[in-house]
Amino acid sequence: MQPSAGSLCFGLVQNTLEGGKSLDQGWRFGIGPLAGCRTQGRRGQWLAQADSLWFHDRRRFRHSADAGYQWQWDARQGIRLQARYQAEAGQHRQEVTLGWRRYY
Repeated sequence: MQPSAGSLCFGLVQNTLEGGKSLDQGWRFGIGPLAGCRTQGRRGQWLAQADSLWFHDRRRFRHSADAGYQWQWDARQGIRLQARYQAEAGQHRQEVTLGWRRYY
């Protein structure tokens, strides 16, 4: 399937380094795939993406999925509504955020 003009689909490998007292070693490293698509419309843009990170400390994955829309006020700012689902070690978390983005 060919994406339409104004669309960008991507796939890449990402990594992360996290730290905190709740982690067994005080830190952990994760690596895994990230894929998604972004489509630019007349008033804003849609984004959908999914990723999985494998963490070395507990030898397990964290899976996430995001979907959102950003309404553009002008070229430097917009309002973003985003939903996120995350699962790790049998725990599931959902969140919805509304935010203002300003680009410098």
